[in-house]
Amino acid sequence: MGADWEIVGGSGNRKLRKARCDGWTKDSRAAFLDHLAATGHVTRSVAAAGRSISGAYHLKRRDPVFSQLWDEALAAGCQRLEEALLARAVGGVNAIEPGAAIVAIDPAAIDVDLALKVLTRRQTVAAARERGGQGPRVGRISRAELIAAIDRRLAALARRQARLPGRSEA
Repeated sequence: MGADWEIVGGSGNRKLRKARCDGWTKDSRAAFLDHLAATGHVTRSVAAAGRSISGAYHLKRRDPVFSQLWDEALAAGCQRLEEALLARAVGGVNAIEPGAAIVAIDPAAIDVDLALKVLTRRQTVAAARERGGQGPRVGRISRAELIAAIDRRLAALARRQARLPGRSEA
């Protein structure tokens, strides 16, 4: 089996097909997965591989092997982020040594609030998958549902602002 062929499909539906010359090659997949494992950042990893974000997610949906490798690389990237946060917490010492083709995360450059939100989101998705779900799904909603959701958020924001010190009800 040469580099011009790829295996696609699920466990009972695997097929061998000729690889597209304009698609995700073995090298672009490796570049994406390596960068993702180093950074935990999908968008930057796609750019490093020279591919599009929509193409990456399409490949993830249609190729279960790539999907599994993606999840493992993302977990490794999140682990590196956790290590960088820990390094920052214990004095800002960078415990991550840059190596060949590995991007080091500078603990001093981390937006801690954002990093914690990212890690919390990742843990939520992982927990949902362990329970048998696929994690949060984005679906289409009607215009009325969208307006109702925005109204609920605006009302919640107004309630929070009303509770702030120095704010009075008019």
